[in-house]
Amino acid sequence: MAPERLGGGGASGYPSDIWSFGLLAFEGVLGAYPYHSESRTHFELVSAIVHGPPPPSRPELKFRGVSPDLWALLHVTLAKDPLERPDALRVLGSPAMQRLHRDPIGLAAWLRELMGNSRSGSGSSAPGNNTPPPPISPDL
Repeated sequence: MAPERLGGGGASGYPSDIWSFGLLAFEGVLGAYPYHSESRTHFELVSAIVHGPPPPSRPELKFRGVSPDLWALLHVTLAKDPLERPDALRVLGSPAMQRLHRDPIGLAAWLRELMGNSRSGSGSSAPGNNTPPPPISPDL
């Protein structure tokens, strides 16, 4: 939930949705929830989201291999101030999203293949083996 909603402002709408998109995208890049810690209580977690620095501002979460344009998009979508977040059209028009539109990564097809391979035990397209994912099919 976006900081402004957790902080008692009650605000919701597109800026909160943009923050949620940024958090999900950041979690996808990181491979883990960026605010997660085993020792945190619910109240500490809420306080970290409301009062702590946004995840892209924390150097220990800087993921190697993330393009500067994607990192910039993650940073701006997770801005604490909802007025500083881009609207959906700016997100879609960002260099990172335009690049992903031009050169899709085929994530859905890659995941389908990975799940099929994990059942058979081959796992040949697992991340890190330099096998590119297959192109995404238009039937999704």
